Amino acid sequence: MMDESFSTKLFGATIEFGVGIVKNLPYYIEKLNVQNLLLVTDEGIIKAGIIDKLSDILKSANIKYAIFSEVQPNPIDRNVIKGLEFYKSNNCDAILAVGGGSPMDIGKAIRAVLANNSDIKNCYVPANISGDKPILIAIPTTSGTGSEVSTGSIITDTAINRKRIIRHIPPSLAVIDPELTLGVPPFLTSATGIDALSHNIEAYVSTRYNPLASAIAIKGIQLIAKNLRQAVKNGSDIDARKNMSLASMMGALAFNKGLGASHSLSHQLSTDANVHHGIANAIMLPYVMKFNLESAIEKYADIAYAMGVETYGMSTIQSAKASIQAVYDLCRDVGLPDSLSAVNVNSDMIKVMAKKAMEDHCHLSNPRACCEEDMLLLYKSALEGENIK
Repeated sequence: MMDESFSTKLFGATIEFGVGIVKNLPYYIEKLNVQNLLLVTDEGIIKAGIIDKLSDILKSANIKYAIFSEVQPNPIDRNVIKGLEFYKSNNCDAILAVGGGSPMDIGKAIRAVLANNSDIKNCYVPANISGDKPILIAIPTTSGTGSEVSTGSIITDTAINRKRIIRHIPPSLAVIDPELTLGVPPFLTSATGIDALSHNIEAYVSTRYNPLASAIAIKGIQLIAKNLRQAVKNGSDIDARKNMSLASMMGALAFNKGLGASHSLSHQLSTDANVHHGIANAIMLPYVMKFNLESAIEKYADIAYAMGVETYGMSTIQSAKASIQAVYDLCRDVGLPDSLSAVNVNSDMIKVMAKKAMEDHCHLSNPRACCEEDMLLLYKSALEGENIK
């Protein structure tokens, strides 16, 4: 069998990718010259046995570490502050973040606050944080956020109950081993997979110019369309898991050129309605694509082809419309809800969320400019699952 592991550097990220490569962790740590790790994770990852596996690897190499697991599914500023205190009290000199996007965002935020030598409230965008210390190694256990290669961490500012971004630099090293995703249950595989799809799609149609990111995004869309259903159906299919790990990483690399309105809308659904980010995007993305259609016809036609639509004989506008249906169908095929009411969002909540969505930076690179009324109408369309055609 061909060795499909690889090492690369791209858009500031340093990546080690391959099935089983987590066993090389002591070698990577030795090269980075660190002595005492803060291992940031969450209780779900601990219960899944992944931390036991990593602990065995670290102990066999006599590498010191302290586990911090006070991480919420939608991470908040208080998680960062506690993690920072834990880092200092255990005399750590590096961070190892293991899990989905939440532990990695907390690890990245702790690193940024340390690099900035400041309080977290002084680290949100537009803060200019410099320095590459402490070392941060990121190991994803889901295929969704791609946080292991991205510059930002999304943290809820509890003073205003709004998600905010801390932008620093990518982790010092991303160790991406698809074997670590084999135990992810079907529903979480679905939700994180659609999160990765939303990254790739919104990056591809973003108004910013970055042809390298666009090329990565369209390939990421293709990989998800071909592999997500199988990863949900048979979680032990290592080829499907490998391709989803690739697509997740690619989505985060691609959104160097920006995201769009689906993310601005979805961020508020997490903070105000406690909806999983991937599920929020599964509901909102088709409606945002419909809203954007006339502003990105050719790009949506490209997406239709990448999604596996037989576009031969279709006009460009027919292909573009077919991309929306293809995304909608994939979300339903993997068992995700199609309306906000299905996740306990009601009409009384959406006006406040629409206002907050306009304060979220992601919509600034949406192919069609948005106003607060647009955000409100998009929420209303998704509330009862209005027909996307």
